Amino acid sequence: MADKCQPLAEWVRGGNEVECRSCSLAFVTAWYRDLLKQNGLAHEAQAIERVAESDDPVQVARALDGVKDRVPLELQQKLRGYDCAVQEVKEDLP
Repeated sequence: MADKCQPLAEWVRGGNEVECRSCSLAFVTAWYRDLLKQNGLAHEAQAIERVAESDDPVQVARALDGVKDRVPLELQQKLRGYDCAVQEVKEDLP
């Protein structure tokens, strides 16, 4: 699935009235924040917390995409795993 994952800013623009992709950003944002804190990147985690207050889901997603360019490769891979996990979730609503 990793090769099929889109950048979050691109992915969040999709969806429909049943699949609220911007709602899923709250989860992935918390995952990013926690991983960054656990790895001693408090400044990056704080930046994520600040942007998460935005009402613009694309802005939040861009910030999450951008952080991957500023962290070590091992963390990049974990963050991309979070991206894939959130993109794989499908809501089964009637």
